Amino acid sequence: MVTLGKTINIQGELYEIVRTVTITKGMIPGDIIEGLKRKWHAEKTYIKDNTYYFVNEIKTITIEDERPDQIEH
Repeated sequence: MVTLGKTINIQGELYEIVRTVTITKGMIPGDIIEGLKRKWHAEKTYIKDNTYYFVNEIKTITIEDERPDQIEH
């Protein structure tokens, strides 16, 4: 189980998980998926092993430890 708020790598792109929905069988109709995406402010949805992942793309990452103005001398 992937924890909400964690990042995942899908085809070389980083995403933050907004919500997950696990179903036992069948598919959720597309109009319901679109409604849930709007409600949860998710940009994309992926499915794997009966779990839908509602995600947002991570566009910028700042590594705080490597910022020159914060390095102690």
